[in-house]
Amino acid sequence: MVTPPQNQWARDYDAESKRYEWHGPEILFGLAFEFVTAGETLLDLGIGTGLSSFPFRKAGLEVFGIDASAEILEVCRTKNIARELRQHDILQPPLPYPDGGFDNVIACGVFHLIDRLEPILSEASRLLKENGAFAFTFEKHRVGADDGFPVRAGEVSKRIDEESGAEIFRHSESYVKRLLGENGLVVLKTAEFVATVHPDTGRKVHYRAVVTRKIIAARPDGRPEG
Repeated sequence: MVTPPQNQWARDYDAESKRYEWHGPEILFGLAFEFVTAGETLLDLGIGTGLSSFPFRKAGLEVFGIDASAEILEVCRTKNIARELRQHDILQPPLPYPDGGFDNVIACGVFHLIDRLEPILSEASRLLKENGAFAFTFEKHRVGADDGFPVRAGEVSKRIDEESGAEIFRHSESYVKRLLGENGLVVLKTAEFVATVHPDTGRKVHYRAVVTRKIIAARPDGRPEG
């Protein structure tokens, strides 16, 4: 399958998300809802067309979004979800925002496209206010799963998506927990879910959604001290 031009891909993104039964935005919002408040600010890392920010906007949060694709930001802009949208590669720190600039940060359906998560988790922590919530999803590393990923027990595994040619990454829970602890992010809530279902093969992809809070005095395992 040949990857379509960026502008066509951006226009088709929402329809493709429905076709693959992408449930990440609903799951992440449901998990994070009790920890956010109307009127607070929220930064969406890799906002795309705004699917993940939409329920937070409906709940009364003030949304800011950042993404590397100008084409997809144009689609998002037509929805009037965000107060501000910026074009910037989220893997090129520092991101163009001040320390402690947001009450909440989310990254939904983003981490599976990233190899090492150290830079983005460090930036998420930097951008959060004290006690702010950071919610995200990642494709869970599944040791021994026979689905195209290497059978290994390391921190990160990779495969090449046959349709798009993109590199897809999975991360181990121990790796993610270690990075959260190193960045003062305490786990509040987590859930595993079926994120997508391939419309032709029925292959299911399992993700984990996580909600954390920025508390600097955290242990290396991402739990609070004391």
